[in-house]
Amino acid sequence: MEHFSAKETYPGKENIWEIENGRHLRLISAYPSFEDELKSALDNLLASDEKARPIYNKIKNEINDQKLTESTYKQLSKWCDWSRKRQELLAKKISRILFGFDMPRMVDQTNKDKDEEIIQDFLKKVTNREIPSESDKNYPRQEDMIIRNESALNNKEISERYKDYCESGRIEFITFHPAYSYEEFIEGITVETENEGHSGDKIQYTLKAGIFKELCKRALGSAMDLDQDEIKDRSWKDIYYEYCKNKDSVDFDSAPKFVLIIDEINRGDIAKIFGELITLIEADKRIGAENELIVKLPVSGDPFGVPMNVYIIGTMNTADRSIALVDVALRRRFGFIEMNPDFNILRKEHLRKNASLLKENGVYDLLERSISAIESINVKISADPSIGRDKQIGHSFLFKVETVNDLVMVWRYEIFPLLEEYCYSDYKKINKIVFSRDDNTEWITEAGGIQPIDENNIGDMLGSVK
Repeated sequence: MEHFSAKETYPGKENIWEIENGRHLRLISAYPSFEDELKSALDNLLASDEKARPIYNKIKNEINDQKLTESTYKQLSKWCDWSRKRQELLAKKISRILFGFDMPRMVDQTNKDKDEEIIQDFLKKVTNREIPSESDKNYPRQEDMIIRNESALNNKEISERYKDYCESGRIEFITFHPAYSYEEFIEGITVETENEGHSGDKIQYTLKAGIFKELCKRALGSAMDLDQDEIKDRSWKDIYYEYCKNKDSVDFDSAPKFVLIIDEINRGDIAKIFGELITLIEADKRIGAENELIVKLPVSGDPFGVPMNVYIIGTMNTADRSIALVDVALRRRFGFIEMNPDFNILRKEHLRKNASLLKENGVYDLLERSISAIESINVKISADPSIGRDKQIGHSFLFKVETVNDLVMVWRYEIFPLLEEYCYSDYKKINKIVFSRDDNTEWITEAGGIQPIDENNIGDMLGSVK
């Protein structure tokens, strides 16, 4: 039997791992520089050998989800016992960053387990404990585990992680509009010409998969641990038929998650765009679910379903009233989360973080007063039955304000015109909402409308808001 020992100087020993869903690993917490060091080590391995791309992609994508699947850490163990010494040393460095020791090799060249005892020994060492079963009374409950806090990430880290997910095909972002169609979303016949903007004799009609069908293909392939390059070169039908042959071994709970974000979801023709997906997106009718449902697509004839590791997030602005156009059948298949204006976020992420710059530019106090003013205005907007709480002024208006002129531009050309629209140019009503006055004010008159605001008088205007 092979043996291995932990190196106490390796920082990976500080990481906390738990076993879930069989023998997959969940990262509960990591040492401070873990992500940066792991990224550097992975980049070095890939630079040394392009053949390392599959394991590079798998580790990078899975660690973003704070996990490592069994197939991934077993594949890494092969690199830790490589015929080429440089690649072996680079892989061992990754192992030390992840676990704090050099991994033993767990599988042979055909990816069959070498010895069950080696695997068990590895898992015990990683978790620093014996491996209990879920029936064991000492098995850790989810609520007792220390969950890594994603909210601790700052805006830059969140943006970088979002970008990584988009580049790896884990997240797709689209915007619905009245002309958006089923052909773009699921599949359809499209025209291909030789060169954009140039006339030519060669025109081809091809069947093209839409953005959602492509996302489902990547999700299902990833659930089967297929390499992304392999998934890209294969059709949805090929991957689905392979899934049918191996469905008993596919674990959707531990599979990478794929997300489709649909902005302005209420502005498209929902029934036309979604088609048969109205039924397929239900949780119990997904591929791998209890009541799995597969339909035959009308154009390609492919059998199609939505994998359990696909998530759809739709966003909409309730202020435009087109929410009423959202299909009832779709509404009951989504949960709804209200996102109200939150000026504490503005105070934390802009006012405090950029305090030095804002004070230097002489806008800090004015921005603070603007926040208080808008909060006061929102209370009155919410209380007015002809406007309503859906039309509160959001905190995003003030996020890019860095100078007094920026603030003037926001009030003069964004906030006051918005109030004009809400009140249908009833300036008496605007005065009542903003300044608690029933008659004309220095800033708003029935005859002249909104009066000019500039850097010299914006402070006085904010002082009049009640």
